[in-house]
Amino acid sequence: RDFWHFVEVILMHARCIRRPEDLLLVAHRMGDQMAGQNIRYAEVYWTPHLYLDTPVPFESWFNALNEGRRLAYEQWGVDMRWMPDLVRSLPVRP
Repeated sequence: RDFWHFVEVILMHARCIRRPEDLLLVAHRMGDQMAGQNIRYAEVYWTPHLYLDTPVPFESWFNALNEGRRLAYEQWGVDMRWMPDLVRSLPVRP
């Protein structure tokens, strides 16, 4: 409907990702969907800030994302590159 509805939907989906394994699954399934559409390369936006203030170290989130990407490439030949969406209105972490 509008930008704020878009943000609401993104945040609702982000709350469903509770463990790094969830993010791995999202990346892997995204590769599957792309392969089904004959997409072989994609630059995918994601919001790292959503994973900074969790009990899980950021490195674990990023490793899971990359593992999903690796599996998608290995299984379907889909190459994904990450484009971080840096939200400038959110506080900067030290």
